Formats: sequence, structure tokens, C-alpha cells
Amino acid sequence: MKEPIGIRDYTIHGTELAPFHIYHQNYIHGGLQVPFHWHKEIEIIWVEQGQLELTLGTQHKVLKERDFVMINSYELHQLQSIGNTASIHHALVFLPDMLSFSYPDQSQLSFLKPLLSHQLRLPSYVSGNHPCASSIRKTFWRFFMIMIPGPWDGLCF
Repeated sequence: MKEPIGIRDYTIHGTELAPFHIYHQNYIHGGLQVPFHWHKEIEIIWVEQGQLELTLGTQHKVLKERDFVMINSYELHQLQSIGNTASIHHALVFLPDMLSFSYPDQSQLSFLKPLLSHQLRLPSYVSGNHPCASSIRKTFWRFFMIMIPGPWDGLCF
């Protein structure tokens, strides 16, 4: 795949044995400014509270509470607060290669291989009201509970 024009993010997300990172962002007075960038990793963002403005390529979207955005590898994007509006969001950033199996089964051939070769792309936006959103939220939080010990039990999905 040809690398897009723009500023590449060379941040190392995780370690060689765990090539992912979970970000918990609480901007109580707004002020979030993540300038245009791209990276090899897939990024999944869930807005827990408030609103954020996302630019993905040339598309602008206001992300609302409970919305998800999935940023595919190599997609140019930026994220920012809307004025001084408070927001809480969580992001999972990971190398898509970590999804590969050593033994190719039907899932690997039908979904993961096309995703890794950029023939299949994740949907960019899932509204908090979408019928799948509750399932995605629960899976997202289960992952957080497994990977990071913390007081997650009281949180609403």
C-alpha cells in the first residue's frame, strides 16, 4: 500500500510482544488537539461522554457520546475538542498483524487476510444508537478489564 501524504505518527504503541496501547482521555475543559497524522496501526475510539470533532481524510464528523470510530491503517485523521466542551474518550491502537493466526482457517482467509492487505476496511463510524453498538461497547470494555486492572465494574455500557 502506498503511504499517504501527511504527517506519519511514529509513536510506538505498546511493546514487541504486545503491539497495542489503550488510551484513556479525560478533557474536562476541552482543549484536545490531535493534529492530522496517520499510522500503520488500526485505532478504535469510543466516546464515553461529551462530543469530539473528527476529520478522517476529507470527511468531518461530530462524534457524540457512545459513538465509535474505527480508523484503518494509513488513514489520515485528526481529532479535537469542540471549543471548551468536556469529553471522555478511550482509544485502542494496535498493529493489525497481531490479529493473524499461525494456522489459516476460514476467518483468517475471509476477513483477516483482506483486512491486512487493505482490501477490506473497517467501517469508519458506528453510531451509539446502532443495533451493534451495545455489543461493540461490551467487547471493548471486556478487553479493557482483561488488559488493565481497574474499577471498571461500575461503568455503564
